[in-house]
Amino acid sequence: MPWTLRKINHQGEKAEKSALQYLKKQGLKFLSKNFACTYGELDLIMLDSDTLTFIEVRFRSKSRFGSPAESITQSKMKKIRMAANIFLQHNSQHKRRFCRFDAVTITHDDDSNQNRLQWTKGAF
Repeated sequence: MPWTLRKINHQGEKAEKSALQYLKKQGLKFLSKNFACTYGELDLIMLDSDTLTFIEVRFRSKSRFGSPAESITQSKMKKIRMAANIFLQHNSQHKRRFCRFDAVTITHDDDSNQNRLQWTKGAF
């Protein structure tokens, strides 16, 4: 089981790296990644112009467990919002910014052996 966990974590790290590169190309400014608190972890925190953007990154290699977007449950959204509040408490320079919650979903296409990335602004 530990090997599987490392493999999953490795895939998650690769997905976050791909998402970060893509979002930088779209003009977002990187602030932080993997901000952890008691409510969980914020994958990416970036600025889109003046909007503070909290980005959840999800990867799925197989669709049998649903799409990456479907894996972002209401419970997960609530935890992300609470973690974002903690981030703002620790980073008061961003307290007056508008905030947005985005998702970057990455799906592996077996036919082309390529990953498809989709960025959803204001996902929740």
